[in-house]
Formats: sequence, C-alpha cells, structure tokens
Amino acid sequence: DPSHSKEPFLLLWTDWAQTYPGNQRIKVKVLESILKLITPDIVLDKEVFHYLSLSDQKDVWIQCNAISILKRLDPSLFHEVATKRLGTYGTDPDFFVRQHITTLLEQEDIAINPSFLAHIHNDPSEFVRQTLCQKIAFLPQGIVSQLLEDSSPQVRASALLNIMSMCSFKERCDRLLDRCTHELDLFVLRVCLKCIKDGFSDLKPDEQKK
Repeated sequence: DPSHSKEPFLLLWTDWAQTYPGNQRIKVKVLESILKLITPDIVLDKEVFHYLSLSDQKDVWIQCNAISILKRLDPSLFHEVATKRLGTYGTDPDFFVRQHITTLLEQEDIAINPSFLAHIHNDPSEFVRQTLCQKIAFLPQGIVSQLLEDSSPQVRASALLNIMSMCSFKERCDRLLDRCTHELDLFVLRVCLKCIKDGFSDLKPDEQKK
C-alpha cells in the first residue's frame, strides 16, 4: 500500500517541521512535501501545524504551508487560526499570511464564519482585498459592491475583471458603462476598455448588431 510507504516520511517530516535546527528553507520544503503527500487516512500531529500557523516570528512560507496543511487535517482548527490571523493586522510581511488564508477560503468556510469577509474587506493591505475579488462568485452582493468602490484602483480593477465572467452581456455593458462614466483612475479605465473590447470580440457577428 503506497500510503503505508510514505507514512514514515510524513511522520519524520512532521517532527522536522518543528524541531529541525538548520536552515529554515528545509522546514519550508518539508512542509511543502507534507502538503503534497498527505491523505485523509494518515494521522499526523495537528498541534505541530497549529503551533506553526500561529508563530508569526517564523518564516512566512512556514506559516502559510502549515495553515494549508491544517485546513486538510482539521477544518475547525483552520477556522480558529484563520479567525485569529485575519482579525489581527500585523506588520509586514504578515499580509502574505492573510492573503494566503484568503486564497484558501471556500464558500463553505465563509458560510460557517461570515466574519471572515468583514476582516478581509477591512484589511489595510490592498493585496489581501484584491485576493478577495477572486472569490466574487460566492460573495454577497453587498461585499461585491464595496469591492467595486474600493479606495484602491487595483482592487476595483480586479473586482471588475472577476465579475465580468459571471454576468450576461447586457449586465456587463451596464456595469462597464456605469464605471466609465464616473471612474477617474486611468488604470481602472484601461481595464474597463479591455473588458468592453473583449466582450464585443467574443460575440458572434449577428449578436454584435443587437
């Protein structure tokens, strides 16, 4: 059974993730390997990854990989960590961890803990808020509207790009026309123009006449 042959490595690497005394890059690689090989039938000490997930003095990628592993091992413990990390706006490079957690969130996670959205939307880092735009497909309309009016041009542009694939052609035209009439930022306007051009280019010739 392949799962039994990799179990000794996973157990060793779990120990190394906490105790390896040398270069931190070894710990990062160890965690990446665990994440790649772990399966539901293998039991690992989740407290190791819980500790690393909350250790903001550790390498950022150690924290991020530990959080990813924790989501696989124990979703409820992942929610606990996510609530704490997303609700604490630590100094840079902490935003990388908050951004990573945002990439991991699924519709079910947000349904279980809606406060995630408030934490992310209020995050001082535009990179974290921009990542939330990738989740637009299952975000409440109120949050989508707020992202479209975000103070950061990058966030507004990202929200526009992500929402286009979800709208009918008419809805896209209405949204883009509204954006073009009051948007002042040149970057966002260029994104609008691209969306308009791409939208009409994707239409069949007979549809373009309508």
